[in-house]
Amino acid sequence: MKPYFSIIVIAYNRRKYLPWALRSIQCQSFNDYELIVVKNFNDEVSDKLIKELNGINIYSNIMSIGYKVALGLRNANGEVITILEDDDVWRCNRLSEIYKVFSNNDKVIYFHNNAYAINEKNELIFNEGVYGTNIDENIYAESWHEKADVYKKYSLRICIWNSAMALRSDFIKRYANLIALFPDSIDILLCILSLLNEGAIVHVRDKLTLFRIHEESSSNINYINDPYQRLMRAVKNSIRHMLAHHELIYLLNNYFKYEREKIGLRLDYDESFVVGSIFSGWGRWGMKQFLNYSSNCRTTRCLGALMLSILSSINSYIAKYFLTLYYYRIKK
Repeated sequence: MKPYFSIIVIAYNRRKYLPWALRSIQCQSFNDYELIVVKNFNDEVSDKLIKELNGINIYSNIMSIGYKVALGLRNANGEVITILEDDDVWRCNRLSEIYKVFSNNDKVIYFHNNAYAINEKNELIFNEGVYGTNIDENIYAESWHEKADVYKKYSLRICIWNSAMALRSDFIKRYANLIALFPDSIDILLCILSLLNEGAIVHVRDKLTLFRIHEESSSNINYINDPYQRLMRAVKNSIRHMLAHHELIYLLNNYFKYEREKIGLRLDYDESFVVGSIFSGWGRWGMKQFLNYSSNCRTTRCLGALMLSILSSINSYIAKYFLTLYYYRIKK
């Protein structure tokens, strides 16, 4: 008999927090699930927990988040897929709350919840990046008009954090090969696919996920104390973001143009894209893409990125020098 949930846990190099993530699965009040862990290391504590949970341990040394998620999808048998990153944890009632939504409405294909922020010691903390993206109302959108209203009001805030979403399996597994191509921004991709397909999306205001802020987090470079490591992390992050962002825009413009226009979904080349194109040596190409968006530049950050992009087309070494100075100087 198929399990109701397939839980895909993804990890790369980080051993420290994975046991906490697995224990948050172990404590779930709803236990009709299968566990699939995709990681590139062996760890005595984590592997013992995976065995206790009758989980599948899949080894993958590929860093790409999309590849790991797709690998999990290809081994998943559950009716609903939900992802947990190795450094995040769930509240013990999360699966129960998701089950209520999906089991009561066959039209739901996407679920999203709010999140808390925690530190390395599992203590609740305030973090603007987490709490600033929470949505303080319950949302149900099924028609194109309803989805357009949600997107107009909240933009992509309903798409943030892999560990805060769940998707109906027969819907999302169709896109496994596509997901495998994305090195980053998987949460945005999964959400956009849900917005652009027939089916309902749901957001609940309950904080069912605890998102960890720590020095090893790939998305929080400000918490890295060593300036060189901070720079190296910024380089890797920005290049992955650049590639994923370009793939997303290409996908929208070439395969979902009609659906995108129905809900008014707009995705532009952003400031992080400029940084990635400079570090990767694609500064001139990146500038050309960004200039198509520069007419909408209103913020200081956007204008700064535009100037940096133009500078890169003139002298890429000077642009890289300014970025290096910036990442060496920023502090949490």
